[in-house]
Amino acid sequence: MFSRRNVATILVQRGTLRPGDFIIAGTTYTRVRTILNERREVIKEALPSMPVIVDGWREVPNAGDVVIQAPTEEMIKDAIAVRELAIHEAKKNATNSFVPFFFVLRTPFILHSTAQ
Repeated sequence: MFSRRNVATILVQRGTLRPGDFIIAGTTYTRVRTILNERREVIKEALPSMPVIVDGWREVPNAGDVVIQAPTEEMIKDAIAVRELAIHEAKKNATNSFVPFFFVLRTPFILHSTAQ
């Protein structure tokens, strides 16, 4: 069953995306439950250069965020904590310095998200 709540369209660049994988975008994440292709058909895996729709995000990801795959939910939560701390520190210092948000875990994807 595909939930239309928080969905994101992802373009797979490397690797394979499968149901059960944990992915992170910005400061939100999901465990992939259902993958839809461009014709909105359920597929078992997404290979490189395939645009797919993934549902079940905790919050709607920002368009343009890099999506990274992680082996466990604990690693995802650690990455989010690091990113949120970096954002908080950047706001606290009120400088325009670069804050590294690319916390490499495994596989990058490109993201387009929509709330419905």
